[in-house]
Amino acid sequence: MELEILNDIISIIKKNPYVLSINQSKGVNTGTHKFRFSTNIVFNEEKIRKELMEDLEERFDRITFEPRYDDREEELSELVSNMPKKILNEIRIQVRNNFEIIIIEINL
Repeated sequence: MELEILNDIISIIKKNPYVLSINQSKGVNTGTHKFRFSTNIVFNEEKIRKELMEDLEERFDRITFEPRYDDREEELSELVSNMPKKILNEIRIQVRNNFEIIIIEINL
């Protein structure tokens, strides 16, 4: 894999505001115009947590002003149980966004 392409990919990933750092990047040619790329991405957990908490607080504020407790209890339970899924989904979205940008900018 050409070093220039490897550096371009790394640069694109680093531009993502949710990426804190990347390391152990490797690229291997697997054929004509084909390669395999791998890296360890460290996400900015604090930024992700903060943004998710802002969303959670908005929803929580709305829930606490509902007139009936039964409605609130169910929604609060759903809100709490879905939080881990929301975090994993946000990371998945950021990985997909990086991949799509790499394809567009590197013309793969």
